[in-house]
Amino acid sequence: MWLPSRAETVQPRCTASGFELASRLDAIASLERALRLDPQHWRAATNLASCLLQCERFDDAVAPAQLAARQQPTLIAAHLVLAKALQAAGKPRAALPAAREAVRLHRAGAAQPEGAASGENPLLALGDLLVDLSELKEAWGYALEVAEISGQAGPQMASACTLAGRVQQCAGQHEQALAAFEKAAKLDPSKPRASQLRLAMITTALAAESARRMAAEPPPRPSSPPPFPPPRR
Repeated sequence: MWLPSRAETVQPRCTASGFELASRLDAIASLERALRLDPQHWRAATNLASCLLQCERFDDAVAPAQLAARQQPTLIAAHLVLAKALQAAGKPRAALPAAREAVRLHRAGAAQPEGAASGENPLLALGDLLVDLSELKEAWGYALEVAEISGQAGPQMASACTLAGRVQQCAGQHEQALAAFEKAAKLDPSKPRASQLRLAMITTALAAESARRMAAEPPPRPSSPPPFPPPRR
């Protein structure tokens, strides 16, 4: 009997190191082998989709995520990774049903299969997707809800601040967005999040400075047109 390897229960992190690159390629190969031997292996399908997503193979991640969601319709992680894969592939509208289903299951307290990873709060994933779709009011509501659940502290609060910052950034509220990103960085200084937040803060700060300069500069005076007809020499 074939026994599952460690790759089926571990979601590899993708970084630039050659060692980890080889490790995640081995994990993908192992998970694909698991699915060939047992096409009903929902855990391998979910982890394969997650690994492919982390490795930026967004289109490839869609099929195993769909497979896992069909086999385990109440599995929040499968709907989440499907939504994220479609979103990252530039299909946010197609990702919306999967994200909403993950939130519905989360709110309903749907029992998860034994050993299923809890993963990201679906409210944050849906909120992030809604920002991409310019549905800022609804996304803001999810940021507030997660902030309240988190008790205004910890990594989940940092994620709520990041979502709030994205909403404010898209709404043109650059100063408020910068403050939200800075708070998120203080609450959760973990390496991957910190690099993303630094980029968001730089972009937001530049946009805020540009807006301040435009507001401070007087509008250019219109140049007077030359006389017509031109005078004769």
